[in-house]
Amino acid sequence: MKQKLMTAHSSKTQEHWEALRQSNRTYKKLHTKTKQDEWRKFCADTETVKESARMNKILKNCNDKTEKLESVYKSDGTLTTTPEETLEVMERSHFKDDATSNPHTDHTIPDTHLLDNIYSDTRMKEAIMSFDPLKAAGPDT
Repeated sequence: MKQKLMTAHSSKTQEHWEALRQSNRTYKKLHTKTKQDEWRKFCADTETVKESARMNKILKNCNDKTEKLESVYKSDGTLTTTPEETLEVMERSHFKDDATSNPHTDHTIPDTHLLDNIYSDTRMKEAIMSFDPLKAAGPDT
């Protein structure tokens, strides 16, 4: 790109300037695609509690209002401004059907056998032991 810039400055022809613009566009597209791919790879590789806590801390400390986690897009394309508004938008989009108006809703207590397998003492102990030593529950201050 530097060579194309120098050529465009020295020749001052329209075709050299257009070649420089095309190189800049190609570079920007490649840069954006690489950033997206690396972010996806980073998120996919985040498996441990320590890595998840690190990602949460990074996202929580973001100062840009449009990138904070409590901002979501409304149906008109604007961002929400308050946590309450965010909850309302999320409720409307994720819980469209009212459970009380659905006559087919099953309110029986499910079989606890599956829950016992998921939340067994062994699995809970393994989860607790995966924490780093001297790590207390709750947010870091």
